[in-house]
Amino acid sequence: MQASDGGNTDHPAGSTPGVVWIASFPKSGNTWLRFLLARLLFGPLDSSAELDRRIPDVHAGTPNTQPPSYRGRVFVKTHWMFDVAPMRLWRTAAAIYLLRDPRDMFVSLMRYTKATTPSDRDRLLASFVECGGSMPLFLQFGFGSWTQHVESWLVRAAARIPVHTVRYENMLARPKSELRGLARALGLDVADSVLEACIEDTRIERLREIERRDAHSAAGCLGRLARSRGEGFTFFPNGRAGAHRDLLFAHERSLLDSQFEPWLSRLGYGSAVSARAGPLPEARAIPATGTILPTGARRP
Repeated sequence: MQASDGGNTDHPAGSTPGVVWIASFPKSGNTWLRFLLARLLFGPLDSSAELDRRIPDVHAGTPNTQPPSYRGRVFVKTHWMFDVAPMRLWRTAAAIYLLRDPRDMFVSLMRYTKATTPSDRDRLLASFVECGGSMPLFLQFGFGSWTQHVESWLVRAAARIPVHTVRYENMLARPKSELRGLARALGLDVADSVLEACIEDTRIERLREIERRDAHSAAGCLGRLARSRGEGFTFFPNGRAGAHRDLLFAHERSLLDSQFEPWLSRLGYGSAVSARAGPLPEARAIPATGTILPTGARRP
C-alpha cells in the first residue's frame, strides 16, 4: 500500500501525506503504543478495529479506507527494518521507534508461541540464536534480527529522518513523562489532564476489555488474534520490565546476553541495569508538512 490522499485530511489539496512509522521489533509493545498514540491524536476508541482504521498495520494488508491524517501525516505500524525494499514504496516522513529490552521481548515471544515445556523452550531458543536473535519468519518478512533492526532505525534512519525513541520500560514506569515527550516530538503542548486520560483509557485492564469484546466478532487486530489463539489467550499479560531475570534460566540469559551485546550496554540494558536511559539518537521534532530530508538526501 502506498499512502494517498483521503477524505479526512488536513494536508494541502493534491499532496500526499508523509508516513510516520510506528516501528518496533516484534513483541516490543507496538499495539499498546498504537492505542496510546491513537488516543492522543484522535480521541477515545472502543475497539481494535477502530485502531486499525486510525493507525493501520502495514503487515495486515491494504486498509479499506485512507487512515486519517494529523498535521499532514499518517501513522502506520511496521516491524520492517528501515531500509528494506518495501519501505521505498512509501513517502517516509519520520518514525517513532519503540525500544524494549530484547531479553524481555524473547520472554514475550516464548509466551506468544506457547513454548512452555523445556523441550519447546530449547527449540525456540536454538532457532532464535541460530537466526542471530530473530526467527525464520521474521527474517523472511524483512524484520531482520533485533540488533539489525535497532541499527536500521536508530543509526541509519536517524541519520536521514527524525526518529523519536520511546522506551517500553518508561511507558510502564513513568507513562505521563514518556507520553509528554512523544507529544512534544509531534509539536503538541498537551495538558496533564489529557495525558492522564490517554493513560487511563489504555490501561492493560481496559485493553483486555476491548480484546474480550472484539473476540466475539473476530473484529480488528485483537479480535482476529483472540480467535486464532484460542480461549484463555490474552495479548496483554502484565508485561512487566525485567521479567527475563525471573522467567529465564541462567544459560538462557547468558546466550541472550551474548547475542545482543554490545547494544545491551550501549542502550542501558546491561546485565545489572533496568531501564536507565542510554545513548539514543539526538531528539529531533517530527515535522508537519514541509521539507523532511536534508538537501541532497535520497528518500527511502
